[in-house]
Amino acid sequence: MTGSVLPALPRDEAERYKRLAQIIVTTSIGYTPCTACQGLPYLINTAKERSYQVNSPLEVEAWRKGYNPIDFNTSKGTGIIAPMTPGRYRLTIATAPEPTPVESEYFVLPCSEISKPKVTLKPPDTDTVTEMKIKFNTGEGGALDADTSNIMIQFPNDYVLPGSIKPKMITVNGTPLNKPPQVVKTLNQVTITSPVAINNLSEVAVVFSDKIGMKNPVKIADYTLKVKTDSEPETIESEPFKVATVPVVEVNPNMEYNTAEYYAVGILPADSPIKSGQEFTVNFPKGTSIPKTIQPSSVIINGQPYKGTVNTGSETISLVAPSDIVGALKVRFLVSSGIKNTAPGTYELTFTTGGKSFTFEKFEIIKSKPIIANVDITEEQGCEQSGYKFTYIPSFAGDLNPGDKLTVEFPENTRLPQAVSGDKVTIGGKPSQAVEIDGLKLVITVDTEVKAANGGALVDITKDAGVINTNYPGGYSLKVSTNKDEPISSPQFTITMPKVTSQLAFKDPAQPDGLEFEGCLWYKTPPVLSITSCNPYAKIFMWYDNKTDSIVQYTGEKRLSPASQRTTIWYYAQVGDVKEEPKPMKLCLDTILPSFSVIQPDMEKTITNKKTYTIKGERQPTEMLTDGDNEKYQVVDGVYINGKQLLSPEIFETANRDSIKMTFEATVDLKEGENVVEIKGIDQAGNERTIKKIIILDTKAPEIVVVKPDPKELQKPGENIAIQVKSETDASVFINGQIAQKIEELPDGKTAIFEAGWDVVKGENKVEITSTDVAGNTATTYLTFKGATVIELWLEKTDFVVNGENMPSLATAPTIKSPPLPKVFAGTTFMPIADVAKALGVEVKWDQKTKMVTLTQTLENGTKKVIQLWINKKQAKIDGKDVWIDAKKVLYPTILSGKTLLPLRFVGDALGALVEYDTKTKKITLTYPKP
Repeated sequence: MTGSVLPALPRDEAERYKRLAQIIVTTSIGYTPCTACQGLPYLINTAKERSYQVNSPLEVEAWRKGYNPIDFNTSKGTGIIAPMTPGRYRLTIATAPEPTPVESEYFVLPCSEISKPKVTLKPPDTDTVTEMKIKFNTGEGGALDADTSNIMIQFPNDYVLPGSIKPKMITVNGTPLNKPPQVVKTLNQVTITSPVAINNLSEVAVVFSDKIGMKNPVKIADYTLKVKTDSEPETIESEPFKVATVPVVEVNPNMEYNTAEYYAVGILPADSPIKSGQEFTVNFPKGTSIPKTIQPSSVIINGQPYKGTVNTGSETISLVAPSDIVGALKVRFLVSSGIKNTAPGTYELTFTTGGKSFTFEKFEIIKSKPIIANVDITEEQGCEQSGYKFTYIPSFAGDLNPGDKLTVEFPENTRLPQAVSGDKVTIGGKPSQAVEIDGLKLVITVDTEVKAANGGALVDITKDAGVINTNYPGGYSLKVSTNKDEPISSPQFTITMPKVTSQLAFKDPAQPDGLEFEGCLWYKTPPVLSITSCNPYAKIFMWYDNKTDSIVQYTGEKRLSPASQRTTIWYYAQVGDVKEEPKPMKLCLDTILPSFSVIQPDMEKTITNKKTYTIKGERQPTEMLTDGDNEKYQVVDGVYINGKQLLSPEIFETANRDSIKMTFEATVDLKEGENVVEIKGIDQAGNERTIKKIIILDTKAPEIVVVKPDPKELQKPGENIAIQVKSETDASVFINGQIAQKIEELPDGKTAIFEAGWDVVKGENKVEITSTDVAGNTATTYLTFKGATVIELWLEKTDFVVNGENMPSLATAPTIKSPPLPKVFAGTTFMPIADVAKALGVEVKWDQKTKMVTLTQTLENGTKKVIQLWINKKQAKIDGKDVWIDAKKVLYPTILSGKTLLPLRFVGDALGALVEYDTKTKKITLTYPKP
């Protein structure tokens, strides 16, 4: 604290230790003296820092009852010297666990005092209810804090104070009190709490309204009162103020040609009282308009309603004293008297009685301008819906006609509705043609004449119009203007402190965007928490559920965190010692998406050949924070399959978890092709999560297309050939029981080429090919082809090739020549039979006795074919049937060089072989079986 001086310490170490020991015992924390403070204090006394540090003798925890807040005390014996300069100061405090310095509230070192107060009475008349205004200035250290600093005023003993005073009846610098004043009648003292902050060396104006009913003393005399403040507690006596009757003339309004109220006070000589029943005449300035008749009820004499006769002249009014009038004549002519002012100027108002003339006082009539009189509001409290009523008198040049505009501007922070109907605002008792809203302004289209000569008109903005008072307490004015007159401010009216209330609302979204479940409307989107109070001085506090040990001050709008919870938000507003009863707001919030898993199928796409499929899954419970406990309750979500509900959402106690059905299953019908199954979780708040599974129903067997070999092509027995087929790309293909390998994915993305080897056998090769798709459908086809033996021979050569393989040379070359063939055979191919038959798998037998060659051929069906030929015989037998060897019946078997030669064409045809001859190369090709 700037200006403070900490105790000086001796240079000698022993003396310094002794002084520090004396200092430490003067300090206490809580109720514990620092004799147990675990060491000596640490002092820093420099130009930049003046600090005092001690170790705590006890464990201080926020939750420990009686130690939050904690008292820290030093005594005079500590030796700390306060600053010499008066003013408001703060201490800065920090601890090891919370090292960030925190400033204390202000406290005052008063070495200054307020200025001498000045008191103004209105009116100053004896034994009269009065308004009292007390003005003074604060001193160098006399600043006042709003709603905490007090002002004490002690009145003269001759003033009689009421037992209680409403806060709105007293203002400080134009602002009504927020707290009730304390009246101590035994001391004739009123203590008020300033509703506004006032700085050092600043003016303070305290006004006690005449509505309090406080009367001036009955005795004419000079009086003083006494004032002091919390900041400057020295009592200061005011300058003397006089309570006495003084001559005065008040004209309201004091403008030319306006109908006005006249109040006049005239002093009567002690020897010239006005006796009861004696007539007196009030003389008005030339040009004043006096009605021909005035009702007695429009006249008040010396504070009492007049009940006598009223005689009027051109510029005079004569009355009869209702009782003896001694010392002063006080007469009031109300506006209802109908007296109209004269032209602008300074005038005297006089009265005559008993042949003597007396002067009241001078007064002034000014040029006409609009005026507002008698502002009344139905509700004085801030933030309340209120009606506003006042008389508007235009200037003589500003008379209004139907269709003219009259604009009323309200104080800042007044809340106007979006629209107001004309019947809610009347002028002169007649509804308005229209009312428009323009910010803080009501623009009223009048539907009647408003003339200054008629005393203007009453403007009544009814309570039903929906105007809500400003939220700050204080004195305010309306500003009224027309399309003919300049703007003018109304007399002040008072708005008092709003109620200490608060309102909690959620925003964005304002209403729950989820479902209703178990009596609660659920939010899926975390809303913004908004707690407001129309009272500008209110602090708002809040906590969750029953955690009253975790009350925090609300600091502004904030979006709630994502969660799964059922909670109650408690909140209240507080101004000083006035605290609102805590209010609850239930919140059901769940932002967590449903939690479940699909066990079957386990893949996104599944293929089956069954017309139904069973979906299986499991839902997983999650914690549901309830009333501050995140372990007691859990929640599981509702489950739907293709829109059909299987399970409902449930909130349950964790202890009952075993009784909750967690698994689900459902069988769905499938159509051929792709089926989309939606497994949807919907929780109690309406959050949704969908898992889509594609189940393909495929009841069609896969197509199998043989790519190669061409079934028409003959294959060489003994060779291993590649058999390739086309089928569905995901199928399992077997060729004669052997798994075929996928060797190529085709561009359509649906099919592929599969391949497996095959050992060719002689004769018919029948290969079974099966394809099973992923749905389990199986197709089977057969590839049938022949294993052919190809024999190559050349005329006049002994070369012999079987299936491309060179065989041992023939003993006798095939020939068409004669000789060696008989002449009749010339040009016909004869070939040796033994080697050729062997190559064709034909059994050859020779019967020497009969000269018969028997060829026995085993056919593919297992039967045997027998061909019999005889040397030099033109007929042969095939399976016992005689056949000619050639159509010309010329040819027959022969023997050359000991080898039997047979006609090539006959033998090939009889054995079912294809015989081909290449004239160019003279090659003979036999293919068996015949393609």
